[in-house]
Amino acid sequence: MIFLHTSDWHIGHKLVGRDRDEEFLIVFEQLIQTIQEHHVDVLVVSGDIFDVAYPTTQAQRMYYQLLFRLQATGLKKIIIIGGNHDSISTLHAPRELLQMFEIHVVADLYDNHADQILTYAPDGITEAVFLAVPFLRDRHLRKANAGETIAERTESYLQGFIDLYKNLSQLTDKFKDKNIPVIATGHFAAKGGLVSDTERDIMVGTLNMIPIDDFVEKFDYLALGHLHKHQKIGTKGNCYYPGSLLPMSFTENGNHHFFIVGQTSPGQAVKLSFLPIKQPRELISLKGDILQIEEKLNMYSNTENQLAPWFDLVIKLPSDSPSLIMDAEQWLKNFETHTILKYKFEFDQKSNSSVVWTNKNLTELSVQDIFNNLLTERHVENETEEIKEMFDSLYQEILQSKQT
Repeated sequence: MIFLHTSDWHIGHKLVGRDRDEEFLIVFEQLIQTIQEHHVDVLVVSGDIFDVAYPTTQAQRMYYQLLFRLQATGLKKIIIIGGNHDSISTLHAPRELLQMFEIHVVADLYDNHADQILTYAPDGITEAVFLAVPFLRDRHLRKANAGETIAERTESYLQGFIDLYKNLSQLTDKFKDKNIPVIATGHFAAKGGLVSDTERDIMVGTLNMIPIDDFVEKFDYLALGHLHKHQKIGTKGNCYYPGSLLPMSFTENGNHHFFIVGQTSPGQAVKLSFLPIKQPRELISLKGDILQIEEKLNMYSNTENQLAPWFDLVIKLPSDSPSLIMDAEQWLKNFETHTILKYKFEFDQKSNSSVVWTNKNLTELSVQDIFNNLLTERHVENETEEIKEMFDSLYQEILQSKQT
C-alpha cells in the first residue's frame, strides 16, 4: 500500500490581505501529479484544511473541487483530519456524502474510540490500518478543576494527551499482531519540533509541546500536522511533519515543504520518499537603504518561479525626519515593477516621540508582537524578560480556558 502524507493546507489564506488562490491551484496540480506518478492508494491530510474556522465560499469551492479531482486520480481512500484552524461542524457537514466516495473526514474524537480506526482493504483483505486522530481540544483530555494553577493544567493536559494515544494504540494491537501496518495521525506540536512565528499565537513557549516517546513506537508511521516546517521528530519510530503547502509568512520562506510518500509491506518498516513542493512564488525579505534595496530588487527582475515574488522591506533612513519618510514613501509608490506587500522604516537616529513606522497591520502581528511593541513604546527596559514570561503565562491561561 502506498500513501501520501500532506498537511496544513490553509486554503483561503491571505498574506497582507492578498489572495493566494493562484498559488494554491498550482500546488494542487503538483499534488495531483505526484499522486498519479507514484500510484498512491491513500491520501492522508493531517489537519488545518482551511485557514479559518468559517472559510469563504471561494475557499470551500476550491476544497470541494480539489476533492472531486483527487477522487478521479484512482485514489482508493482519502483521510482528512481536522486541525486547530478547522471548525468541526464545517468539516463534518458533508461527511456522510463524502464517505460514499471513500473520503473520510475526522474532525472530532468520537465517543466510541474504535470509530477512529479506518482500514484499507481494497480486496477484502486488510493491508493497512489508519488511526485517524484530529486536533485534540482540552475537553478531550481532561476535566477542568476550579482553582488549579497553570502548571497543574499543563501537566494534566500533557498526561491526558499521552494516555489517550496509548489507549487508542491498544485498539490497533490486534492488527499489529498480524503484522498489518498501522499509520496514526495527529495535529499537535511535538516536543523537539521547530516552531515558526505563525504557530506561536496558539502555543506559548513549550508548555503544550507533546512528548511522543511514550507512544510513537506503537505505530509504523505517525503522520503529524500543525508545524509548518518539514521535520522528523525524535530518534524513535517514524514521526514526520511534511510542512505546510505554502509558506504562511515571509519568515517561513526558507522552510522546506514536502509531500511524504510511504510504502508499507507486512512485517517490514515503512519505506519513505520525500518529494519537495516547488513553490509558485518566492516571499523575499530585504533590508538596507533605498539605493541598496533598489539594487537588490532589480536582481529579481527574472524568476524561475511561476509567479512574481512578493517583498517585505526594511528601509534604513538616517533619521525619522518627516521629509525623509515622505520621500521614501513616494519612492515606494513609484516603484511599480515589483509587488511590495509590506515595509517598515528603521532610523539611525530617532526623536523621542517616534516609535516605529510600518505598514504592518494587526492581522499580521501575533499577540506577543503587540505586547512587545507596547513595552518598546512605553520605554520599559527593566525586567522585560520576566514581564514577557508573566504575560505569556496569562495568555496561555486564557487560551486553555477557551478550550474548556
